[in-house]
Amino acid sequence: MGTVTITLEDNTETNFRNYVYKEYGKSKGVLGKAINEALNKWLETKKQKEIAESAIKRMKKGYNLGKFKLESRDELHER
Repeated sequence: MGTVTITLEDNTETNFRNYVYKEYGKSKGVLGKAINEALNKWLETKKQKEIAESAIKRMKKGYNLGKFKLESRDELHER
C-alpha cells in the first residue's frame, strides 16, 4: 500500500467526510476506503473514455471488408 498526502478545499473535505460517515460510519480506515473507491471509479471512467476514443478512431479509419463493396445498407439486406 502507498501513502499519499493531498490537500483539499475545505468545502470538498467537509462534504466528502459527511458522505463517508453516512455511508460507512466513523470507524478507523473509512476515509481511506472511500478515497480508494473514488479513485478506482475515476480510473475506470478514464479507461472507458480511452476505449471509446480508440473505437471511434478505428471506425473513422474504416474497415476493409474484402470483396464486398456496398453502396448502401439496403444492398446488404437484399441478399
